[in-house]
Amino acid sequence: MDTRVTKPPVQRAEALSVATEIYHYCPDIVDQGTETLSTLAGTMVTGHWWNFWWD
Repeated sequence: MDTRVTKPPVQRAEALSVATEIYHYCPDIVDQGTETLSTLAGTMVTGHWWNFWWD
Protein backbone atom coordinates (compact mmCIF):
# COMPACT_ATOMS: atom_id res chain seq x y z
CA MET A 1 0.00 0.00 0.00
CA ASP A 2 1.47 3.36 -1.02
CA THR A 3 0.60 6.39 1.05
CA ARG A 4 1.27 9.99 0.09
CA VAL A 5 2.49 12.12 2.98
CA THR A 6 2.04 15.86 2.52
CA LYS A 7 4.03 16.86 5.62
CA PRO A 8 6.74 14.29 6.37
CA PRO A 9 8.74 14.72 9.58
CA VAL A 10 11.64 17.12 9.28
CA GLN A 11 13.42 16.64 12.60
CA ARG A 12 15.49 13.47 13.07
CA ALA A 13 13.95 12.72 16.49
CA GLU A 14 10.44 13.06 15.10
CA ALA A 15 11.31 10.86 12.11
CA LEU A 16 12.71 8.15 14.41
CA SER A 17 9.59 8.30 16.55
CA VAL A 18 7.33 7.92 13.52
CA ALA A 19 9.55 5.15 12.13
CA THR A 20 9.18 3.26 15.41
CA GLU A 21 5.39 3.58 15.29
CA ILE A 22 5.36 2.41 11.68
CA TYR A 23 7.59 -0.54 12.56
CA HIS A 24 5.08 -1.68 15.20
CA TYR A 25 2.31 -1.44 12.62
CA CYS A 26 4.25 -2.94 9.69
CA PRO A 27 7.52 -4.65 10.73
CA ASP A 28 8.24 -5.95 7.21
CA ILE A 29 9.13 -2.42 6.11
CA VAL A 30 12.27 -2.70 8.25
CA ASP A 31 12.79 -6.45 8.57
CA GLN A 32 12.60 -7.05 4.82
CA GLY A 33 13.25 -3.55 3.56
CA THR A 34 15.36 -0.77 5.07
CA GLU A 35 16.91 -3.11 7.71
CA THR A 36 17.17 -0.35 10.36
CA LEU A 37 14.85 2.21 11.92
CA SER A 38 17.44 4.89 11.23
CA THR A 39 17.41 4.16 7.49
CA LEU A 40 13.61 4.11 7.48
CA ALA A 41 13.55 7.47 9.25
CA GLY A 42 15.92 8.88 6.64
CA THR A 43 13.68 7.81 3.78
CA MET A 44 10.67 9.31 5.52
CA VAL A 45 12.30 12.74 5.75
CA THR A 46 13.24 12.81 2.06
CA GLY A 47 10.15 11.21 0.54
CA HIS A 48 6.49 12.04 0.17
CA TRP A 49 5.47 8.48 -0.70
CA TRP A 50 5.65 5.80 1.98
CA ASN A 51 5.15 2.14 1.14
CA PHE A 52 3.71 -0.46 3.52
CA TRP A 53 3.54 -4.21 2.88
CA TRP A 54 2.96 -7.40 4.77
CA ASP A 55 3.96 -10.95 3.86
